[in-house]
Amino acid sequence: MLKFPRIFVLLIAVCILAACSKSTNYAPVVNAWKQPANKQGGYKVQADDTLYSIAWAYGIDYRELAKINNLHSPYALHKGQIIYTTSTAEQKQAAKKAPEIAAHPQKIVSNWVWPTKGTVISQFSLQRPVNKGVNIAGNYGQAVYAANSGQIVYSGNGINGYGNLIIIKHNDEYLSAYAHNKINLAKEGQWVKKGQEIALMGKGNSLKPELHFEIRYKGKPINPLTKLPLR
Repeated sequence: MLKFPRIFVLLIAVCILAACSKSTNYAPVVNAWKQPANKQGGYKVQADDTLYSIAWAYGIDYRELAKINNLHSPYALHKGQIIYTTSTAEQKQAAKKAPEIAAHPQKIVSNWVWPTKGTVISQFSLQRPVNKGVNIAGNYGQAVYAANSGQIVYSGNGINGYGNLIIIKHNDEYLSAYAHNKINLAKEGQWVKKGQEIALMGKGNSLKPELHFEIRYKGKPINPLTKLPLR
């Protein structure tokens, strides 16, 4: 039997361990773009983030996120700012002592329209496999429309898994999202009307032309088909 120097055997063992570690240590896919900045659960704001996009990624009502961080409309953020996604004990205590603010009347959101032409190929589901919206197949580059009137509160590609994404705020409670766009035509801050062209259809995770469309009510995803007209 061949005998190897002890140092040589140790080097081989180290290399094997390093290879195993490298091959099995994968980053989680879910919210991989939103990594905590510290042990308190803070998130460091990136260049194209908005309060709405951060809330969307974490599945939080943007108003709750603003309250946690003591932010007020228009919720301006700056790169490097730390945003907390959970309340501390001190924040919860302060919230209890804060004076009640009268809610202002909500703009009624009704009579939604389809965000594009095509066939629904993937239904809404909160069971595995989770789909927080619907996927609509169409032709690459076809028009994507605002499903209701509102303001563009995010237009970018900073949320993992959504590609080029547009988020529209319709009122304080309803938001809608349009993902995997070839091009975002509408700009952040722009007001759009129901049925207005806001993007061009791109390719989804299946690499086929499709639009991923979501509606969220108070930060939680709801089935878009309960709002869209029958066709």
